[in-house]
Amino acid sequence: MNNIETSSPILTIYLSSTEKRPPYFSYFVSQLHSLVHRDLSEVEKRKWKNDIEKIEDYLHEFLNRSDVRSLVFFTSGKNFWKVLEFEFSLPLLCKISNTPYLKPLREASEKHQRYLSLLVDREKARLFTVHLGKIEEQKDILIELVPQNVKAKKIDWGRDDKIFRHIEDHLHRHLQLIAIKGFSL
Repeated sequence: MNNIETSSPILTIYLSSTEKRPPYFSYFVSQLHSLVHRDLSEVEKRKWKNDIEKIEDYLHEFLNRSDVRSLVFFTSGKNFWKVLEFEFSLPLLCKISNTPYLKPLREASEKHQRYLSLLVDREKARLFTVHLGKIEEQKDILIELVPQNVKAKKIDWGRDDKIFRHIEDHLHRHLQLIAIKGFSL
């Protein structure tokens, strides 16, 4: 979306909530009206009336989704329409320009770094990356190094400790191998 430039101007609107509970669509509608009345002239309001109504219609269909904290709208009449949803707050904004206004998104992207999450058990590991509220499954690693059931003879005193160390050694090698594969992504 960095190189999008249309012959007509683009209306960019950022709506956001900082509250922990999911925002109601009426909250976003109220923000929309406040931004439009604050930042657009009467001539601009008339010119962008259809686009503002299209955003309002989208908000009425939004239905209080709990995973969305911010909505970003890029619109230019019938030529261009894009909606982005995020799980974190962005600054409120209403701007008209020849390109979509992306500065708040770039700043948020720098602030919210991508990170890797591992789910590990004795047989496998699942790797996920998380960035800007989106979770992507990378891959599963299947390694069966850690013994599941080990039985000791009842007569051997002190063998329980050796078995426990043996399992711990396998577990340690299992975690090291997963870490190596995780760093290679």
